Amino acid sequence: MRQPNSQPKLVVFAGPNGSGKSTITNILRETANFPANYINPDEIALTLRENNPNRKAYQAAQIAEELRQSYIDQRESFAFETVMSHPSKLKLMKQALMSGYQVELVFVATSNPEININRVRQRVAEGGHDVPADKIRERYNRTIELLPAAVEIANRVRIYDNSTIPQQAVVIENGQITYQSEEIPNWVQTTLTKLEERASERSDIATNFPTTSANIDGGKYVGTVSQTTDNYIVQQTGDSRILHDRSIVKGEFETGDNIRIAYRDGNVAATVQPTQENQQWAESILPIATNILQVERQENRVENPSRGIELVRGNNYQLQLNRNNETLTISSVADNRTVASYDLAESTVIAANPTVQDKQYWLSRSQ
Repeated sequence: MRQPNSQPKLVVFAGPNGSGKSTITNILRETANFPANYINPDEIALTLRENNPNRKAYQAAQIAEELRQSYIDQRESFAFETVMSHPSKLKLMKQALMSGYQVELVFVATSNPEININRVRQRVAEGGHDVPADKIRERYNRTIELLPAAVEIANRVRIYDNSTIPQQAVVIENGQITYQSEEIPNWVQTTLTKLEERASERSDIATNFPTTSANIDGGKYVGTVSQTTDNYIVQQTGDSRILHDRSIVKGEFETGDNIRIAYRDGNVAATVQPTQENQQWAESILPIATNILQVERQENRVENPSRGIELVRGNNYQLQLNRNNETLTISSVADNRTVASYDLAESTVIAANPTVQDKQYWLSRSQ
């Protein structure tokens, strides 16, 4: 049991599907000082009675998240396994670090996602769970892209290449390389080079003006892009300069753009702010859109494609309410284009880009 004044420890086992995380995890779990509390969504899924594999995976992920938050609230040491293809895991690592945890990242990957795909196929042949090939490729690329940001959060990092047999390639402690194998795989060297680039860019940015890193756990920022680099967006918000990580924030923005970037539960919404005319138009149709949503609820015509999502389909437009982050989006059915979107929690317009036809249609709905 953890001593009352001892520092809790978080160990994150991360890597793309089919990398062989479990092989290394099982070895390290036998070592001294490994946290007794271990969370693996795949193991949780085996205990559930749900027959639908998608619902079972979702339920297991929800239980895993609740366990992680519970351990942090109680300052209990724990470890968990994750693909780490979503910024929400970076958010959790930062949360643990800010809560006084010693954060260790054990990252396992291969030199090519096709290796992972073949391993998953073999796992399925042996009765294991499947992951579609396109998802494996997508997650592989996203996980490798997020790795440098994760390394910068963790106190200690161990990177393993498991293209053939598991080999520890690098150990990084408090930002310094303390071990490096004689032959570094290309994908690991690319990560190390990216870390150097990011550090150099942050240094160059800081020589001009001090910046504050964006709060990826609920931060919302509106202001002008003052600088962009390969890895960062610098945004002027009042008297502050906010540093946004481009591995997390997606979108092409240029210096001078007035943008809004909002973080919530690891999700990020980044949009160019609408013109004053379009903003006023979007504000004028919000009562119409919310009234349509209420009527459709009363008539039981609202769809729920996933948890927390309400969807109303019309012939010309559809409304989507995301209760997870309190956003409402109006989109065109014809070309799947966002016409307007809103942050209902703050009663603000996020985006508005209507055509003449859009304005005419919604004007007719107001009469």
